Amino acid sequence: MSTKNFTIANFYLRKHYENGVRIGVDPTLMREAAGVSPELLAQPLARLSPEQLARLFHVIWEQADDEFLGMILRPVRYGSFAWLAEQLVRCGTLGEVYEAMLRFYNLVAEGIHFEIRREGEQVKFILHNAPELDGRINLLIDFLLLIWHRFPGWLIGRTIPLHHVELAFAEPWHSAEYRFVFPATCCFEQRHSALVFDAHWLKTPLVRTRENLTEYLQRIPLQWFQKQHYPRLLSYRVTQLLADAGWDVGSDMDTVAGKLNMTARTLRRKLADEGVSFQQLKDGLRRDQSINLLGDNGLTIAAVGQQIGFEEPAAFSRAFRKWTGITPLVYRRGLG
Repeated sequence: MSTKNFTIANFYLRKHYENGVRIGVDPTLMREAAGVSPELLAQPLARLSPEQLARLFHVIWEQADDEFLGMILRPVRYGSFAWLAEQLVRCGTLGEVYEAMLRFYNLVAEGIHFEIRREGEQVKFILHNAPELDGRINLLIDFLLLIWHRFPGWLIGRTIPLHHVELAFAEPWHSAEYRFVFPATCCFEQRHSALVFDAHWLKTPLVRTRENLTEYLQRIPLQWFQKQHYPRLLSYRVTQLLADAGWDVGSDMDTVAGKLNMTARTLRRKLADEGVSFQQLKDGLRRDQSINLLGDNGLTIAAVGQQIGFEEPAAFSRAFRKWTGITPLVYRRGLG
């Protein structure tokens, strides 16, 4: 399944944009980089591409010269991650990566403290933050946990299976997005924020080289925002089958269940265990495909709707408005 068939909740772009304004980054420069109008940015249900969020981050990093986005007590200079990554790629194991990262950031990131703690057969990668930091720190915690799950996984060439994720704040209204961020159950209102995984993974050797890292650094942060491949999750496999099948045939529950060698009832139950329904997966894929297609001005809105299985433009418009809060035409006009 192509990562192009994936979008990000506008919540993330809007909140990072608002934070950029707070720390003095030019609003026009940010909107132009993200390719989004003020009207589209204000739509709470709108969705945007990972590329748009990545371009916004680049502007904030460069203009603010702070990789921690002005959310802790003093800046962490732009380029710090690249320097650290050059050191980490020389490590022997995943455990050495986390230990070296902790030492570095605990020296330079004032207001936030990282810890690795073993608890029986599990290990916790923990983030503590100073009590004087305000609610914006939750946005940074999401981002840091994302990076320090995905980048170490890239270094070892494998996705680190998470047992669960702990978050030291109340469940937000956009918590459904966490299903795309972390391949595990997220537990809110915990004592601290942490990634929890089996301790034996710390012995895993690194497989990436400095040459691989050069290419990787040229693409950050885009690869952190793109949809990851989690084939162990049934919801991922169902979405992949739907994307491969197209919308004319093979997109009903019975057909998909048959391809997975189970009944529709079993498929429905197992998806519910992952906190999602078949219809939600189907609607989410259609929504993401339509958003990406609307960026192509060579396609009429009717043609976009037909490509995702809607024969009638009016039906597509109603569905798109239900998914995003705005019509396809308003969405297209809001793209820069």
